[in-house]
Amino acid sequence: MRTTITLLCFAASLFAAPEPNRTLFEERCNGCHALPDPSGLSEKQWDAVLKTMQQRLREAGRPVLSENELRRIRCYLNAEAGRPCS
Repeated sequence: MRTTITLLCFAASLFAAPEPNRTLFEERCNGCHALPDPSGLSEKQWDAVLKTMQQRLREAGRPVLSENELRRIRCYLNAEAGRPCS
């Protein structure tokens, strides 16, 4: 019985709605370029990349990420790379 419940929970998770932070990452970042591998850079490197992307958005006349969006994307990148959300 326990195995059946575990399998059902796993199967349900495959069809669950995507995590909101991942969705934000995909929507905002994929609008300009292919999505990078979150584990490809360190947390410090990602901070530099996000700062650069903010500048590029400004230069292109596109809306920059809000502080909340930046925090959520950093959290997603860290979580996907196996680091704690900071």
